[in-house]
Amino acid sequence: MLTTAALLAATLLSGAANVPLPARADISVDLALTSTIVLPGARVELSITNHGPEPLTSATIVVRFGADAGVAQPAPCTFDAAADTLTCPFGPLPVGGTATISTTTYFLLGGPPTRFANTAARTVSTPLDPNSANDTDSEYCTYLGGGFPPPPVPTLYC
Repeated sequence: MLTTAALLAATLLSGAANVPLPARADISVDLALTSTIVLPGARVELSITNHGPEPLTSATIVVRFGADAGVAQPAPCTFDAAADTLTCPFGPLPVGGTATISTTTYFLLGGPPTRFANTAARTVSTPLDPNSANDTDSEYCTYLGGGFPPPPVPTLYC
């Protein structure tokens, strides 16, 4: 004979089995910078990969540059010169899919040598991302210093 507590537990458990889990899409972020030959600049490659278990509807990734930056061709991203950030929207992506946005940035550098970090971070995505451990990536650049006239070799290495 079932007790009241057992009947209540069975009812709750059977109802819980019918409640769907929220959709999830684990997005990983990858940032790669490659130095340009002219001016202190870098080619920016920003990629996301959907590790599932659901397809991605949309995601927004923000790249925060560690030095004064200017972006030559930000589209489809938007560049905020005051904050030195590049905000990039990504559209639908199937499980296992990767999408990449490429642009070039120039750094307004001068003076003594310096090393700085550039960081990309997922700020929002739909559906929810269950794993925040892979939502950021950083790439370092080293400025060797400059002078006048400019040296014949690149002054920025990423």
